[in-house]
Amino acid sequence: MAVSAAFAATNFTSAARAKGAASVTDHGALGNGIADDTTAFERAINSGASIISIPKGIYRLTRQIAIPSGISLRGSGAPQIVLDVKHFNETRISRTYAPNACALLFLGSQGGGASGLTFTLSAYGSELVVMALALRASTQIQILDCTFYGFSKTKIIRIDSCSDCVIAANHFYNCHLSCEGPAQLTCIDVDDNRLRDGSSKLRIIGNIIRNITVSPAFLTTHGNQTDGINISHETSSGHLIAGNTIDTVGDGIDCFGHECMIEGNILQNCHNFGVKLIHGAHRNIVRDNRIENPGLGGIVLTGSGANATDTAQNIVTENRISGVGAHNQWPGATTFGIKLEDDHGERIARDNIIRSNTIERGPRMEIGILIADRASGNVITDNSVEGYHRADYFLKNPSLQTLKRKVEK
Repeated sequence: MAVSAAFAATNFTSAARAKGAASVTDHGALGNGIADDTTAFERAINSGASIISIPKGIYRLTRQIAIPSGISLRGSGAPQIVLDVKHFNETRISRTYAPNACALLFLGSQGGGASGLTFTLSAYGSELVVMALALRASTQIQILDCTFYGFSKTKIIRIDSCSDCVIAANHFYNCHLSCEGPAQLTCIDVDDNRLRDGSSKLRIIGNIIRNITVSPAFLTTHGNQTDGINISHETSSGHLIAGNTIDTVGDGIDCFGHECMIEGNILQNCHNFGVKLIHGAHRNIVRDNRIENPGLGGIVLTGSGANATDTAQNIVTENRISGVGAHNQWPGATTFGIKLEDDHGERIARDNIIRSNTIERGPRMEIGILIADRASGNVITDNSVEGYHRADYFLKNPSLQTLKRKVEK
């Protein structure tokens, strides 16, 4: 996947549109990690300039800052934005847009964004619901080349009911979930709290996500509830998710949406799945991804409860899956390369195409391709499977599927 070409085609900011630049230091920011620089940021943002320069330094923020249309925050020299947890202290998941829960808010904004910034908390808090960036009912926002670390029970970048935005070349690492109750930690979340319809035509490309973990106690009680990228509603559509590298998370890419392209991603050491299509995901294409050492399975297409539609008409093709079960996180009898199931819900996985995938070298992979429960109408064709323990293909209801083998070993 030519990520640079995809990004260039969606680069909305141009010098011709710029209204001039202002530096936060010219408006009183000290960047020494001690002073409260929030007011200086607000003054620069409201100065009339469209480009807000943030030079090298450590900038402490104590309250949410709203970013108007057309305003771009640009870091130089890797400046750090530190969210002071004495003020960003929200612990209720239901209040993730509250002023003490979200640092930078793009609300109804058109154009602008943030680039070259590093976001973290002043101290780790296992119960904190604090996110770095939120895009809500906005369009043509770009979040580029930013770094995020040290977050906990949150969505680090949250996007709801937005269109034509670019989330590219960002780096997420060393975030940890260890709270007492159920929760989820997601690096890039789309439409978990949408306004009306879901987002459309987002470009999530070239991001690096590594070491998003849970504590042993949380894992035992709640499972590994961490995601690299999550498209969280079936009305979310038309996104390009390409060229991302995701390593050591619970699920690499979860998609509930439709007509999305998931292509050319590298997904390594996912505790559960590399790619999961669920809760009504339909007409998506999952192509040419490399999935290495997944714990439970490489790719899963699963149904859900009655509040969604069937997971249907997706195309899963030309993916390479290897090393299933390499880290022994799951019992061997449950592991697989690709699986279609209804997960005992009312909605099923149907009419999907699983074609020309390569599944290999699974030290504990029980089944290559598993079609379970009431899954029906799926076409399984021209896949290559090796290294399984029990079966290359296992179809619970073979008469309900179309099967054509390419390789039998």
